Amino acid sequence: MAGPAVTGSEEAARAAQLAACKKNPKRLRYSSRSYARQDAKRILRESRRRLRPYECACGWWHLTSQPPRDQGKAAA
Repeated sequence: MAGPAVTGSEEAARAAQLAACKKNPKRLRYSSRSYARQDAKRILRESRRRLRPYECACGWWHLTSQPPRDQGKAAA
């Protein structure tokens, strides 16, 4: 059984994300969303900087201050 189809724009976004990850090897990597969330909470306590975890195309989890990409879309 095949998975959901990936559009050209989704594939381009994934490729761009992977390229950005490879360009910045100092970016912190987390093996799970749970570990990333724990560090985001620590950073919020220490510096008042609000971050959220996201799963990268590289297979690791990272933290970002950007809102989720689907936040502005209306529910169907």
